[in-house]
Amino acid sequence: MAEAYQLVLNVHASSCGTSRRPGNAARQEAPLPAILWPGGMMIAILGAILLAAPQVSIGLDNGVTEIDRRTTYVITAVNYESTPLSANVRITFPPGLREVEAAGASVGETHASWLVMMPPGESTYEVSGILRGDPGAAMAATACVFAGDLSKPLVCSTDIDEIPDPGAVPGGGVVHAVLVLLLLLTGTGAGYLTTRGRVSSPRHRT
Repeated sequence: MAEAYQLVLNVHASSCGTSRRPGNAARQEAPLPAILWPGGMMIAILGAILLAAPQVSIGLDNGVTEIDRRTTYVITAVNYESTPLSANVRITFPPGLREVEAAGASVGETHASWLVMMPPGESTYEVSGILRGDPGAAMAATACVFAGDLSKPLVCSTDIDEIPDPGAVPGGGVVHAVLVLLLLLTGTGAGYLTTRGRVSSPRHRT
């Protein structure tokens, strides 16, 4: 009976994380570190990456979907950190971009880059140039933020536009609308409308 009671006691102690050995007191087994739990290692790695990488975002836009020769790209970078970030903001040009202007940037054949201490919050950078290419061709520009290693960007954004058909007149509708508005604002336009109103609205006889 005593042996059966001792066996039950040992099984209960093992299930509770303790063990009994002849001549030794019960010892509490140390729990496994959280990093060794299933999935714990992956969570720790992801957490370390997130803590190590600066939190930034970037946007790139030139305000059009078809490029008519000169275009201006606007890069909008946001530093979500509470301290300035030593960064390289770089835009890779689409093929055929010439006569590039980018204030404060180092301009090469294929790219322009700004080496900056990016303050917390939003910063903007602009680059403009004349783009030539085959009609209907898609032209892509890509802007990225780097923090040291140019092979590993923190974040990137791409803008894709199309070279229009030279037979079409980009913005022709806008130009026409402006000309009509200028005509209406002149005395000639007002006289034209008055004359047209008299012709198109005959008097009713009483």
